[in-house]
Amino acid sequence: MKELLKDEAEIKRRLCEGLTGPTLSLVLDRRLVDIEAVRKVILKYEVGNLIDSRLLPLKGEAEQSFVLVIRLKEKECVASCDEKCGSRDTMCFGDCFFECLSSIRDEVESKLCR
Repeated sequence: MKELLKDEAEIKRRLCEGLTGPTLSLVLDRRLVDIEAVRKVILKYEVGNLIDSRLLPLKGEAEQSFVLVIRLKEKECVASCDEKCGSRDTMCFGDCFFECLSSIRDEVESKLCR
């Protein structure tokens, strides 16, 4: 069996690249990465309040396996922009949402990518 990735610097690099890249997310296979090591990096660099994470089962695998999906926390942006703009079908909402998400991305970048 392959040894799980536990290296803090490598986990931090992957979090940085995924959370600040085009998809603003990262998927880690639990068979390859130590989930506890990922949790420790998230806590150490204080990005837990900026992200959502879920452990999801992989279907169709011979043995039960899971992936950890980590993405920027967008629910707060949706709620804040709903309140500010009223309708999601407005330019106001779109501008507000992407500005909010960009702000979260910038904060994650300042904590994980430097």
